[in-house]
Amino acid sequence: MNIDELMTLVKNDKEKEPFFCRDGGATEEEIFNVEKTLCVELSDDYRYFLSNYGVALWFGETIRGIPDKSNADAPDCNKLYGRAVRRGDLLDTLKDKERYKNYATDNGFNLVPDNGVILQLEGGGGYYFLFCKGSPRSGQVVWFSNDIKGKEYAHWMSFTDFIAYLLTGNPDPSLQTFPFGQDGPYGDD
Repeated sequence: MNIDELMTLVKNDKEKEPFFCRDGGATEEEIFNVEKTLCVELSDDYRYFLSNYGVALWFGETIRGIPDKSNADAPDCNKLYGRAVRRGDLLDTLKDKERYKNYATDNGFNLVPDNGVILQLEGGGGYYFLFCKGSPRSGQVVWFSNDIKGKEYAHWMSFTDFIAYLLTGNPDPSLQTFPFGQDGPYGDD
């Protein structure tokens, strides 16, 4: 499935309501500003998502991107989306990276990689990170877990695979393997 098919799937799934994405997506200028600010070149599928959807929010899930803050108080704006935007930068990928770098430093965790963006914070602690162009892992989405001090727990081969997993449960991520008792989810550091 491509991104448009996946977004149509979530829009039509009554169990995932309420669904909201930015009307019309982000502008090329806004996308360029994210790349310039973070010194990255975004993957093609994430750029497509940003330019067509901006951000996505549905029951229990958020894909960060570029929210339309000027529209947060519009009468027809989804209340959940408007509240999230007004609360500060819950949906804004630009803010998360700096916030998580500070958290990692303060707690002795692995630092957030430089060449990428945070797509989503994981409910139990950690984050999903998209590696950008120029990285040896370009295009991959990685789950860095707080349970293992900010180390990689699993990954998907593309942003599109990551969205598909959130919506359908497939494809399964590739899990990291850890030697028994060393740096694993249940081992000691």
